[in-house]
Amino acid sequence: MPEYSATDIGNVAIFGIGSMGQRYRRLLRDNIGVPDKDVFLCDTVNGDTGRQWFDGPEQLCERLDRESVGLAIVSTPADSHIEYLCHVAETFPNAAVLVEKPLTNGRISDCDPMLVPSLFTRTIAVGYNWRFHPWVKILKSTDSPIVDLSLHVSEDMRNWPGKSYGMPLYEFSHELDMVRVLLDKPVVTSVNHASRGEHYRINGEHERGEWKVVIRSADCPKSRWFRATLRNGMQMSGKWPTSVRTIERTYLKQLENLIAASQGGDGPRGIECPLHEGYATAKFVDRIASAL
Repeated sequence: MPEYSATDIGNVAIFGIGSMGQRYRRLLRDNIGVPDKDVFLCDTVNGDTGRQWFDGPEQLCERLDRESVGLAIVSTPADSHIEYLCHVAETFPNAAVLVEKPLTNGRISDCDPMLVPSLFTRTIAVGYNWRFHPWVKILKSTDSPIVDLSLHVSEDMRNWPGKSYGMPLYEFSHELDMVRVLLDKPVVTSVNHASRGEHYRINGEHERGEWKVVIRSADCPKSRWFRATLRNGMQMSGKWPTSVRTIERTYLKQLENLIAASQGGDGPRGIECPLHEGYATAKFVDRIASAL
């Protein structure tokens, strides 16, 4: 477990109190030890009458010294992640920031991190928590490199609120982030989209071999599995364990990693998915979407 002190975090500001914001609020209280009195909630959609509920960063700053915020979490709707990231980072100069993925939804944003180079030197993590998944750690630690990788994800998204924020490629960018994490210099060779059933098949190659990702997002059972072939001929395959406990652990490890990097002075170097990595995955997903 990374070394950090809960008492040294300072005030915490969470922007967006949907299911993700509530998850982070719970993990901070129950697992990391941040008392509720130090957590301030900002959301213009989900109302609350609590004394620590604010509409946005400006209203929060009327109550708090902006330099007292040591951790800020952006879990707003997907189409506002980049705007909130830029705003929050500017408003709270001392805060480590966790911004939920994806950093893109295929729309042109008025706030591109590339226009604010100083962001890339800040302690900012992008919420690709699957990088902390046990299977990812195993696949990254193999002595023989991966030459062929297949990832499959299916889930019925027809009633998902997030569906309105972008196509499934953006909602399921975890799998595309895995391609970047596990393979050297992946490139896309073809993208096929069958609109019936929202079915995507993405093929590519990398320095050692090939890869593919299949995404189904309508009228299908929930499933996630992988198959990796190593250069020595060994195959590793199975279902991604997606139990509540396993997934909660990845979110907790992500928070602990960010806090430890912030308190240890490591900055982006100590973060599993710093801003430049999350941004690279965003551009990777954009290139795939543009090929449709």
